[in-house]
Amino acid sequence: MPVGTLDNPFTGTISCDNSYPIIGLRLNEDNFEALGFLGYNEGNLSSMVLEDVYVYGGNSAANYVGAFAGVNMASGTIGE
Repeated sequence: MPVGTLDNPFTGTISCDNSYPIIGLRLNEDNFEALGFLGYNEGNLSSMVLEDVYVYGGNSAANYVGAFAGVNMASGTIGE
């Protein structure tokens, strides 16, 4: 289940300094509107590395799918 919903988006900061990759993330769900490491992001993601990622939102349910965030909202940032 991704962190961050439309009513309660992720608002924190994640910075991994590229030293600790997230490897093998697998999301195969069809009951979420936004699917990714984070569902809805209003926070700050930086220096993150995702390797060997598989995100599948099903044939009819997930409207927004992404590796880092299903939806990066206006105030959210995903940087280097």
